[in-house]
Amino acid sequence: MKMTKLITAASLGLIGLTGSAFAQTAVSNVVGYETLTVGSGFNFLGVRLHEAPVATGTLTAVTSTTVSDSAVDFGALLTPGTTYVLEIDDDEVGGPTGVIQEVTAFSGSDLTTSDDLTLAPAVTDGATYTLRPASTIASVFGTGTDAGDQFTQSGTPGSADQVLIPAAGGGFDAFFLFSSFGSTPEWRDVDSPTVAGDLADTPIIYTDGVIFQAVNPVAGGVVVAGDLKTTDTNFVLSSGFNFLSSVSPAGATIASTFGTGIDAGDQFTQSGTPGSADQILIPDGVGGFNTFFLFSSFGSTPEWRDVDNPTVAGDLGATAAASLTTCCRCVGQQ
Repeated sequence: MKMTKLITAASLGLIGLTGSAFAQTAVSNVVGYETLTVGSGFNFLGVRLHEAPVATGTLTAVTSTTVSDSAVDFGALLTPGTTYVLEIDDDEVGGPTGVIQEVTAFSGSDLTTSDDLTLAPAVTDGATYTLRPASTIASVFGTGTDAGDQFTQSGTPGSADQVLIPAAGGGFDAFFLFSSFGSTPEWRDVDSPTVAGDLADTPIIYTDGVIFQAVNPVAGGVVVAGDLKTTDTNFVLSSGFNFLSSVSPAGATIASTFGTGIDAGDQFTQSGTPGSADQILIPDGVGGFNTFFLFSSFGSTPEWRDVDNPTVAGDLGATAAASLTTCCRCVGQQ
């Protein structure tokens, strides 16, 4: 996971839906499916229906990059080679809520996390958690064999459909649907197109906005089925462009995601000119973006304004932000 520090940069809550408490061995509480429209060119997508939880409970110990639940044997429960996402809700004990971590290892009652959870805002003993497998290229787009029936395949990356996943440190890890001379289609790394081996198990962490570059429109779109997450999610944002999945399929606005102008003004960079302020870019559905920036000038109350109409007053925080992918351009680290 591309987290560098645990600071809340945005919180997505699903409006109007609440989930019941999970038992120790969790099952999905709300399930469904979503059809993603995919046209030729770049498509900004997000994973908004998730793998079902495999466990929930209460953390009995938190030490640096290890968390424990003495009531669970993760070594017996979890599958080696599978990437898991740990979701932590520490609100009841005064800590952060909506923190997510990639689980890098597990043994016995311990989970190893990608970041130090004891750093501020620290996660503490008594926090509740949910653990679920990460989505993968296969679970969203299909294995090479399945995808070969729907997507454009080729022996060269530039002639095939590609999946671009945000990478640590910026940029993307890119995969293309390879097939040549009647071979079985498989997902390969664009940077290593001659290396055989289907990379369909590559994880997609659901906070990441994914770009699907299609040679041709995909008939019927991409159908994603899974569990509806009804709790908040925290994001870590770096300076520059951040591609974020909206996580929840409905209800999100700029204000509910990034805060009203007043709330956002405490965290994001504001300015009287768009180029000097943090910006939110929401795909407009026709190949471009609707762009908003955090405006403030001469002590005025911060508010979200349209980049194309920066002098028009009025907070646009109610603007829908439920697009599959939202791009946040940050002037500095959040």
